[in-house]
Amino acid sequence: MKRSAKYLLSALLLLACTRAQETFPGTPAYEDSVYCFNQRSIVSAGGLYGMTDTSGTRILPLAYTSLEFLSDEVALGQREGRWYLLTRDGETLRQGDSRRVADDWEAAYESWLQRRDSFWDVALDRYEALCHTCIALALSPDPDTKEVSEAVSQLEWLRSYLKGADSKMPAAHQARFRALAARYQQYGK
Repeated sequence: MKRSAKYLLSALLLLACTRAQETFPGTPAYEDSVYCFNQRSIVSAGGLYGMTDTSGTRILPLAYTSLEFLSDEVALGQREGRWYLLTRDGETLRQGDSRRVADDWEAAYESWLQRRDSFWDVALDRYEALCHTCIALALSPDPDTKEVSEAVSQLEWLRSYLKGADSKMPAAHQARFRALAARYQQYGK
């Protein structure tokens, strides 16, 4: 039984990786899917490499002369003579003129994760504070101008802060945002 489960798992993984090689509407045909790892495939065409997920959605364009995974979360690519340390979502961790950008990649990735998570924690904390302020204003029979001005100031700060986002909001932070929005949505009605 264990052996058949192992073969089934291998067949499913092969199917997922092979699917990335197919032509999907709006995506280019790839000559080869050179690697499939952690729901990502490095694909190639015309001597250039890019990255897709296993459904064929492009993550990195076919613009790299070399591209390889260093781990299930980090890849190293070369493009136009520069080297890039990249996340599995195509975000740049580091770039430079030599392959040495990959030196100590674990520390670079951990540092990026901490900055990213800290950024989104601050944004969500400020969003929650803004929601509290808005609820207090909505429930107040006669809000004064200073309170309204403070709410507008909080909103402008948050808008400005979010313009500095250099990464997508992680799934855990998205879940927190949805929970906050659902909690405060009842006051908007």
